[in-house]
Amino acid sequence: MSSSSSSSFDPVFISAQIVAMQAFFYLTMGTLWGFNHILFSSPVSLDRFFTSQYIDFTSISGWIETLSTLLCAVAGAYLLSFIVERSKKCVDFTFTLYFLHTLITMLYQDEFPLEWEWWMTHVVASVAMATLGEFLCARNELQDIPLYSPSTEK
Repeated sequence: MSSSSSSSFDPVFISAQIVAMQAFFYLTMGTLWGFNHILFSSPVSLDRFFTSQYIDFTSISGWIETLSTLLCAVAGAYLLSFIVERSKKCVDFTFTLYFLHTLITMLYQDEFPLEWEWWMTHVVASVAMATLGEFLCARNELQDIPLYSPSTEK
């Protein structure tokens, strides 16, 4: 998803990137929890997506949930490199994604998430996603631009 002009402000394009990031984030999360259901017989429901009660550090299922959330952040970093493509925008898009996720969680469970494990997991996940996303985007930005085709020179 490259914009036609990288320096122009295009709110429709940026909104489409935000929607794509959010959609792929939840698709990745659902896929991971689908695997958890197959491997560990944990139930899959909207509560897993949008409540803070399942992430805890005192049970095996809570640690599996935490690990899934962190793996989702790693997948989100790769999504940043494909959808956003600019390292300087990774923090903004990551913050937007997790801010919207927190708002949706608050609306779904009708209260502010108070579990410190949920907050710790999501803060670590967002930092990991932004950092790894910046690294992957910068690596792509720094690749050499081929000026000739080596196959034509013989």
